Amino acid sequence: MDPQTGDTKDQPGDDVWEQSSLEEDQGQERVSGPLSLGLLERQMGQPSQLVPVQTLPVQPRHQARRRGKIGRLPIFVGILLGAVLLLPLLTAPRISCKCVTAPTPIPTYAQQGLPTLPASTDIFMTPETTSTFAEYALLQGGSPFGIVVGPDGAIWFTLANSNQIGRLTPDGHLRLFGGVAYGPEHIAVGPDGNLWITQYNSSQVIRFSPDGNHQNFQGSGGPISNLTAGPDGGLWFTEPESNKIGRFSMDGQVREFPVPTSDSRPLGITSGPDGNLWFTEYKSAQVGRITPDGQITEFRLPAGSTGPYGIITGHDKQLWVIEPVSGVMVRMTTRGTTRQFQLPFTNNSSSSLAVGTDGNIWFTDYDQIGSITPAGSVNMFTIPTLDGQISGLAAGPAGTLWFTEFFSCKIGEFKING
Repeated sequence: MDPQTGDTKDQPGDDVWEQSSLEEDQGQERVSGPLSLGLLERQMGQPSQLVPVQTLPVQPRHQARRRGKIGRLPIFVGILLGAVLLLPLLTAPRISCKCVTAPTPIPTYAQQGLPTLPASTDIFMTPETTSTFAEYALLQGGSPFGIVVGPDGAIWFTLANSNQIGRLTPDGHLRLFGGVAYGPEHIAVGPDGNLWITQYNSSQVIRFSPDGNHQNFQGSGGPISNLTAGPDGGLWFTEPESNKIGRFSMDGQVREFPVPTSDSRPLGITSGPDGNLWFTEYKSAQVGRITPDGQITEFRLPAGSTGPYGIITGHDKQLWVIEPVSGVMVRMTTRGTTRQFQLPFTNNSSSSLAVGTDGNIWFTDYDQIGSITPAGSVNMFTIPTLDGQISGLAAGPAGTLWFTEFFSCKIGEFKING
């Protein structure tokens, strides 16, 4: 995924139309499938119009006979003259318009053969399993995004397109909460033991308790991206568009600190091993350190670094930075000393990070989950559902990793030790 993009939601219209022409039949690309009128307008670059089928005017029978009379000319001359008159009609472009069935709405859980889900009731989910993976299929169209293990031991995740928060226990009990956020994305456990959630293109974050209560907190800058609990009891976050690092206190007070390098686009953020916060600067290829009182120091990554995205502190008390575009992992000390490791990336998509119970750093690349040891040895594992696109990754209990599949609408579990 582009680091900070989202999909708009098209609303289907009452009627949907499909248009075709002779030029399309002769090899140009044809628009296939049902299209809403709004989508058709965007693809054609102008308001869509319903064009009737071309027809010839109907003449009275006596006029048609008189005008079609050939007289005493030879028969073959009459035939030739008729062909000349009909040729423009036969070769004119054919324009047609037909009404097709509108796209059906996303089916409910009951329509998909799953139990209906009241707000206060858990349902039991049976996963599809392999020797190392388990996948829980959710409602299509929900688009699971962020994921974290909550203070209650359950797996909490966001559904970006259905505007819901999900809770899944390791034994398969699922509960969804609606009416909490619009376009919820990243999710983290705060210093207060609650869940903190960002929203698409919003400067608000939501504090959500495991019992379902929630409260909004308003930032003073641009949209908030990633967030993490700080060692000082605050919740720290990045603001890519306003180029700031921010901090919420648990009573909602906010402070923001400009990043020294202009337009650096800070993205990932983590609590470091030295009592400071560390963050990535996507556009300037740097890593920043901010102290709890707001003092920022920037460190240049090695030559050739491009688009540092996620950052995490490993069990080795070093910082690990992933660059999805270049397919590189960087290990960095708190003094700024770095070492690069090349990753066998195939898609170079936005990547999430987690620290496994095995002490390795785990990362994602579209349909793959990988691990890198502190010494730089890499292993890759492909999830069962292809084109699912992994969005979030979190270390779970009992040697597991949990992840979200944005396109296939699944929650996945991976057993580190098989």
